[in-house]
Amino acid sequence: MARRGWEKRKKVFNEGFGTYSVETNEFGTDEFLEFASLIHSEPWINVNLLTGSAREMTEWMEYINRKQSTYLSKKRKDSGHEKPYDVNYWGIGNEVWGGGGMMTPSNMLLITESTQRRHQHLR
Repeated sequence: MARRGWEKRKKVFNEGFGTYSVETNEFGTDEFLEFASLIHSEPWINVNLLTGSAREMTEWMEYINRKQSTYLSKKRKDSGHEKPYDVNYWGIGNEVWGGGGMMTPSNMLLITESTQRRHQHLR
C-alpha cells in the first residue's frame, strides 16, 4: 500500500463521536483508495460539511482525480500514485439533518447542484 510520507502527517486530537483520542492519520486517502482497489471495490468519498470548507473539498477532489499537472496532482504522484484515482462517487455531507448540520432538503439540493457544476472539469 502507498505509505510514502505517512509519518509526516499531522496528528490531531479527535473529539468526534466521544472517542477523545489521538488520530495518527496513518490510514489516509491513498491507503483507503489502494485498499478499495485491492478488494475490487468502487470507493465513495464523503466530504465533510460540518467542519470542512469548499476549498478543502476542491483540493481533495483535485488531489484524487486531477489528470493535469498541478501542485496537488504532483503531490499524489510523490505519494506513490502516478495516475488519478478516478473516484466517481462523492458524498456531500453526512447526516446533514442531525449531527452533521441543520440543512433543509432544498438547501442540500442547491449545494449539491452547485458543487456538481463547479467540479465537472475533475471528471
